[in-house]
Parts: sequence; structure tokens; C-alpha cells
Amino acid sequence: MLIRVTDILLLSFSLYKEHFKLFAKYLGLLFIPTVFTRLSGEFVSLMFVQEKSAVLLNSLIATGYLILITIAFIFGYWITFAIVRTCADIYLKMQRKNIHDELGETKEYLWPALLTSILSTLVFAVWFSPIIARTGLDAIAFSQYLTDPVRLLTFVILLIPAIYFGLWYVFASYNVVIHKQESAIKAMKNSHNLVRGRWWSVLWRLAVPWAAFALLAYIPQKLLKVAQYYINGLLEAGTWEYLVTINVLALTFIITSLLFAPLVFFAKTILYVELRKVPTERMKRAQKLT
Repeated sequence: MLIRVTDILLLSFSLYKEHFKLFAKYLGLLFIPTVFTRLSGEFVSLMFVQEKSAVLLNSLIATGYLILITIAFIFGYWITFAIVRTCADIYLKMQRKNIHDELGETKEYLWPALLTSILSTLVFAVWFSPIIARTGLDAIAFSQYLTDPVRLLTFVILLIPAIYFGLWYVFASYNVVIHKQESAIKAMKNSHNLVRGRWWSVLWRLAVPWAAFALLAYIPQKLLKVAQYYINGLLEAGTWEYLVTINVLALTFIITSLLFAPLVFFAKTILYVELRKVPTERMKRAQKLT
């Protein structure tokens, strides 16, 4: 019998609370690439020169920014995968490693895990490729695109197969970083085998914890947005006081988001481990063949 949703929630909270100091160190590392990717765009846009003769300079700035964003993206994933491995070690009551050793071991599986994550995401995103091509992943353009009833209906229809097939491979990267499966295709097959035959059970056990954690994170973030609304009315935009205050709020918003991240990792890791403990008949046949 699969683990209950309530047990996933309670275990996630208790294990995070018990090892909070350790995860605070991980979140400190994760804070660096997260801040850069979220806040650097505004500062880089100010560096662009408006003169037509500065095409080369603007190209160099854009290229440098793209390289730094890619590095921050990879660094962020590296830390995230190390957090997942730590969650698994704690839950399985294995010997816990220090952050340096965990990052060192995770580095060996970083590229297979990244490739697996990209392929798994493409399975979900491919259904929305026409919408992505039209809106360019811009939030405002996307919201305007969905104002049309026909387009909104199309989006909802496409969402069904995207979720269905996307859930098949939701544990693919976990199979790489926790059980050291270096083949992206094999990891995706293993994830499919974990989900197949109990799709609704997996969806329920993933969706409820994530919704609960999102609700908890929403409360402080909503308060921060209210504070930002009042600041916009009290301080003049573009002034030094305004920029400092807004950026402090943005940093606080990021910290609040990061604080709830280990709960999500714990919930998903616990479910992944428990799914492996309760194999389906398809998994048992596959294990016999190997």
C-alpha cells in the first residue's frame, strides 16, 4: 500500500524542521543564482546603449548576460540536485554527508540529470509549442493571448495530455541523482514504470502537498505584495529610496520562496522512494528481465 498524503505532509514538515540548519546552508547557496536570474535583467537592460552605432557593444552585453544566466541556471540545478540527494539520505536514514561531499558526488550526475530534466520538460512543453511560439514565454503576451475564448479552450484541451504525459516522467531526474541512473532515456522509462498503473494515486500524492506548501508560501508573499503597493504610493519611482526599498522587498520575496522549497523536495523524494518500495507488476517483470 502506498504512503498516505497526510504522512507525506507530516514527514516533510518534521524532517525539514529537524534538519533546518543543514537546509539553511543549501538555501544560502541557492540564493545566489536565484537572485541573479530574477533581478539581473533589470540592471542589464539599463546597460544597453541607445545609439545605433553601439550595436556591437549591446551584442557583447547581451552575450555576456546570456553566458552568466546559463552558468547561474546550471549552478542552481546543481545545488537543487544536491538538496534532493540529501532529502533521500535523510529519509532513507543513510549516512548523511556534509555539503561539500554531497555537491562533489552530485557533480558526477549533473549533466545526465540536466539532460533528463530538459527532456522531461519537453514532454510537457511540446503540447504548448504553438502558444510558446506566439507569445515567446512573455507573461503579459501569454495572458493577452488567453483572453480569446477559443484560444483559452485550446489551452485547456492541450493541458490535459501535457499533464498526463508529463506526470510519467516527473521522477526521471530523481532516478538519476538518487539511484545514479546515467542514461536519460532509461531514467525516463524507470519513472514511467513507477507511475504507470497508478497515475491518479501519484497525481493525488504530488498535487496535495504542493498545493498545501504553495498556500503557505502565498500568505507572506501576498503581504509583501501589499507592502509593495503602499510603497509605490509613498515613494517616487526612480528615486534612490524607492529602488532600495523595492529591491529589499524583492530579496525578501525570494528568501520566502526559497524557505518553502525543501518541503517540496521532501514530499517528492518521499513519494519517489515509496513508489519504488511498492512496485507494480510491470516493474516486477522488468526487474526479473534484468
